[in-house]
Amino acid sequence: MNNNDLSTIDLHTHTNLSDGTDTPDEIIREFESRGLKVCAITDHDHILKSDLYESLKKSTGIKLINGIEASTVNWFNEQKYSIHVLGYGVKDLLSIDEFVKTQQLYRKQRNQKILEKIRKNIPAGGKIPEYVGSWDMEKTSRIHFAKLLMDLNMADSIKICFQKYLTRGRPFYIEKQSFSFEQTIKIMKESFFLVCMAHPFISFPKSLTHEKKVLTKTMENFCSVGLDGFEVFYPEHKMHEEKFLHQFCLDNKLVYTAGSDYHGKNKPYVKIGQISQRLSREEQLKIENFMCQI
Repeated sequence: MNNNDLSTIDLHTHTNLSDGTDTPDEIIREFESRGLKVCAITDHDHILKSDLYESLKKSTGIKLINGIEASTVNWFNEQKYSIHVLGYGVKDLLSIDEFVKTQQLYRKQRNQKILEKIRKNIPAGGKIPEYVGSWDMEKTSRIHFAKLLMDLNMADSIKICFQKYLTRGRPFYIEKQSFSFEQTIKIMKESFFLVCMAHPFISFPKSLTHEKKVLTKTMENFCSVGLDGFEVFYPEHKMHEEKFLHQFCLDNKLVYTAGSDYHGKNKPYVKIGQISQRLSREEQLKIENFMCQI
């Protein structure tokens, strides 16, 4: 693909039901305007309610998959790191409902602590804007806090906000309570037809990726507890990372997916369907055909 080309699929997108800016209706229209054929809405700790999902499906000719992005934690050599897991195609709404509510509670508790940290460290003369009072803390994410820090003139871009304040080890980072990786996979496997790891090389600590044999063994362990596959094609993955992930999935007969991680105006540099220069038309068709079975 050329850098400006779009794929026909996008299996990782967010609406304003979590930390995106498009409404579900708006994102459907965006899918259509860009000529996509198979798409998934994967909001953080949130799934589309059945009536909304059915209404959206009826309004479009696109294959629309109801999904979720949930976070959990893992350890490598006593180093803690976050893993995001994508669930595709709800098969048991009741079993996932309690999990979602618990995840939202954990998110709310973390967000309240982050806001309190920021409140105590505002530069002289600054104050928390009134709009923060209207935030739904069960849906708020670190992107919202990054924009708040920009409004407080503490940084001039979302990326800098994350690098300086909102990643692990930085002043305003708070660890979100979560289920273990094994618990998360078990629950999501009961509730979704397909469960994959999101953007692996964004999540993996650098110390894990240095030794390919160790990384391969770690990924095999992930799959041994039920993980179906990995998000291989992703805008921030490097060429050699995608090549490694792709080959691992092929060798182990695993599912591989592609997603942009679109957030609307909250990540204006990410476009729907603009995923990877390495995502060939042949691979798009393979993924598209597989996902149409969900």
